[in-house]
Amino acid sequence: MPGWFRRDHGVASQATAQPPASTTDTPSVDDLLGVDPYIDALVRFVDTCHRPMTIAVQGDWGSGKTSLIHLVLDRLERDHDADVVTVETWRLAQFDQSGSIALNVIETVTHAVTQDDPDARAALDTLLVALRAGAGMAFDLAAGAAGATIGGWSRDLLQATRAAAVEEFRDTPAETIERLRTDFRTAVARRQARTGRRPVIVVDDLDRLEPARAVEVMEGLKTILESPDLVFVLAIDFDVVAEGVRARYGATMDEAKTRAYFDKMIQVPFELPVGVYRVGPLLERALGDADQHDVDAAALTDLAQFSVARNPRALKRLVNSFALLRTIAEAQLPDPTTAQRGLFALLALQAAHPGYRSRMQLAGAAAVRSGLLDHAVLLESAPDGLDAESRAEALTRWQVAETDAVDLARLLRAVHDALPADPDALARLLTITSVTSVRTGGPAASSGGPRRLDLDDRLEATRRLGVPEATLDTAAALERAVADALPGGRDTLQGALAPEKRQWVWYAGEGRGRLAELYFARDRLNVYFGSRGWPEAERVDLEPRIRELADRHGWEFSLGPSGTLFRLRGVAGSSGDPAPTDHALTDLASVLARCSALSRP
Repeated sequence: MPGWFRRDHGVASQATAQPPASTTDTPSVDDLLGVDPYIDALVRFVDTCHRPMTIAVQGDWGSGKTSLIHLVLDRLERDHDADVVTVETWRLAQFDQSGSIALNVIETVTHAVTQDDPDARAALDTLLVALRAGAGMAFDLAAGAAGATIGGWSRDLLQATRAAAVEEFRDTPAETIERLRTDFRTAVARRQARTGRRPVIVVDDLDRLEPARAVEVMEGLKTILESPDLVFVLAIDFDVVAEGVRARYGATMDEAKTRAYFDKMIQVPFELPVGVYRVGPLLERALGDADQHDVDAAALTDLAQFSVARNPRALKRLVNSFALLRTIAEAQLPDPTTAQRGLFALLALQAAHPGYRSRMQLAGAAAVRSGLLDHAVLLESAPDGLDAESRAEALTRWQVAETDAVDLARLLRAVHDALPADPDALARLLTITSVTSVRTGGPAASSGGPRRLDLDDRLEATRRLGVPEATLDTAAALERAVADALPGGRDTLQGALAPEKRQWVWYAGEGRGRLAELYFARDRLNVYFGSRGWPEAERVDLEPRIRELADRHGWEFSLGPSGTLFRLRGVAGSSGDPAPTDHALTDLASVLARCSALSRP
């Protein structure tokens, strides 16, 4: 079973199986991460701690919580003869019809504990039916065919226990819960006496539930199933608990209150030691699992180290994308080594920092390599230094946390060194790697279609196309003037960039047609607007006004071939020409604001 941890089940056919064409996301047990000392410490603690005890294994999605838990379970069962029960809450939630995932989890645990104790199971089942009914969750026994499940309970079981449950319905919910607690503790003690093994309950995937439901499960475990003989191991992160607590109890639950809540539920938090993960063995295993045995993993380790080293799932996705696109890259680039390293570099950046990678695509191949070094220098500057404002704006624009700035700077330098110097080769790699990017709406940047971006992002991307700063200043000033003149205000105007055409496109509101197009020619800025869909009377009325505007400010006016497109060339000239006055831009903005009423979806 491919993965970061491997458990050998002794299946004879595995020895002759062909290597898979990709690496899968299944957890297993074989310590490639290099965290044995942490695992051994957790195993010893679970085996010897005073009970009751609840431990939370914490970490981001994909950082290895389930894999680590599998390794802990393997060693507890193998070396300490622990009695382990595992509950996968996310799978239970997919088939939850009762509306209470907490009761479904409690039922799953009670059934596992009493699997060899039918009398205890019958008693607990009766109490659970009573508890569901007391909570207003009685089931429709008339629904479904005989033997069907309703809310996780079989129809036959519900019918068989209904008569006995009638007596339990007379208790208050609090009385039923107390009886359930007492009977469950008795069942746990009987199981331990019968097996001679200490029970450990593992509740996995809690942080894949909606946060409020995850908190509901934690409260159910604490209220009903806490036992002097039990250790609970929960896969859940503090941030999920905090969000769930606020959802259940209101926004007044500030960080201090949610921390107090977490500390009450969890006696020992265990944070995954992602900072010590060994990326080399991880990468080598992933490449092997993806049938990329001929790739030099050592040559790619630095790129993986600064991008996805703390997230094994992301590394697997990176390797799968590499395996998918490698053949295409090697067919289009003459040097296979350059193709492999350049491809992996762009995919690593895409996996770790998609916000930066998407803006890199817009910049165009010619500006990419120099931009990588410029941005690395900016990130390496002091957060409170001379470039503090630019640095903070860049982190926000790229959606990068301050804590990740140093690693991103290192990654940008490694990517720079890995990319081919030839702009044509780099352009091919940019296009190839965009195939596996996650689209967030709008056309792909490589397609040539305009992509909607805010003004700051468009300015940065257009600057990297080699457009003079004075021309950019005019374009930005004109956009602000148009936005102020629109009836709906500044929020109405939306802008997009088509880098291959060196073009901005303005839209006069969501769902409306194009208002205008700005073309950044080599030595001037041109503004085009108009449409065949405009009423003829409006177009005829506008034409003399636009001609007069062009004459007054020294712009070149012409009509498009169909006679419906107005073209103003030279709105901004080369760096040596004077910039248009504020009055000129305001005049043009007034015309475009009038045109906005004519722009149709």
